[in-house]
Amino acid sequence: MIVIPLSLIGTAYVYTISQKIHYTGYVTAVWRHANGEIYAATATHNLLTSLGGETIEQDLGVAAGNTWLVIQITNATFTPATGSTYCCGGSDITFVSNNDLKPAAGVYASTGNGAWTVTHTFTLTVAVTVTIYGAALTTTTAHGSGAANNMAEALLPSTAPLSQVGDNVMIQWALSAA
Repeated sequence: MIVIPLSLIGTAYVYTISQKIHYTGYVTAVWRHANGEIYAATATHNLLTSLGGETIEQDLGVAAGNTWLVIQITNATFTPATGSTYCCGGSDITFVSNNDLKPAAGVYASTGNGAWTVTHTFTLTVAVTVTIYGAALTTTTAHGSGAANNMAEALLPSTAPLSQVGDNVMIQWALSAA
């Protein structure tokens, strides 16, 4: 996973969290005589086509009933793990005031054939200091341990506190199956 801090714009802290979907596939061919005896076999890698990448984008990004468009954030450090089933090792945001930092549906945008982003900006409406350490792309706006299934999660390589009314952090997941 590559995490790239893009810029700092006023009080809007901007991070892009990018993850390429890795596709591994093999095609196997086995030749048999009429009596069932194998006389040749081969296996080779296959290529995910542009249409295949676009299909993955449609299924995960905009298909009817899709649930992978919710972004959650955390104010706790954690270790991203492939076996994680909910936000940030179960450490979703513990400070939630006026629903400022609750999990929220992101905005989907196609960025090309088999590529898309999911973006949401979380904004403070009360003056309190909170530092965002990570984020997850999940299935539901419910929060708390075990509340959502994870598609992806990341610990941000750098952080900045939110502390004044109007401070915000924009989280953008950029995914590609192409």
